[in-house]
Amino acid sequence: MSTAEGNYHAPWRDMAPWPARSMLKVYEPPPDASSADLDEHASSVILYLGPGVRVTTGTKRLFHQHVAKALPDRVEIEFSSPTGGLSIPSVFKSSAIDWALGECDEVLVAVDRERGLAAGEAHRILAPKQLVFRCREHEVEVWLQHLKPRLKGRHRLSVIHLAAGRA
Repeated sequence: MSTAEGNYHAPWRDMAPWPARSMLKVYEPPPDASSADLDEHASSVILYLGPGVRVTTGTKRLFHQHVAKALPDRVEIEFSSPTGGLSIPSVFKSSAIDWALGECDEVLVAVDRERGLAAGEAHRILAPKQLVFRCREHEVEVWLQHLKPRLKGRHRLSVIHLAAGRA
């Protein structure tokens, strides 16, 4: 599966004070916005988790408060490393991965061509609640081997790439 549009969120995510930090981004449309003004990012909650980050009780509480309060059309949890860093399961907390799997039914492994640029990162919305593991091509198999034994019957696993030669 591929996507031509790239990852709109890349520049926002990279504002997080990496590494070992998380960032919660809430996209709420302005009250006077018409439906024609809204895009796929309106009314969404995205939690970015970096290497070594523990998902604390406070983070979970804040995440669930925003999900319940904003009634987002979309919830996303993303595991990604800073530009140039490894993005393999061993650099992330197992407990954080397990918690995120419990929150989402759709699991995506997003293969980046160039991390940190919207045009260099794969992104696709496949479900209202989805979990994204961002990595490079040579890290995909490691993620698949790590995730497959942890998936439940309700989970759907997809690998997404950028369309060949296009952002």
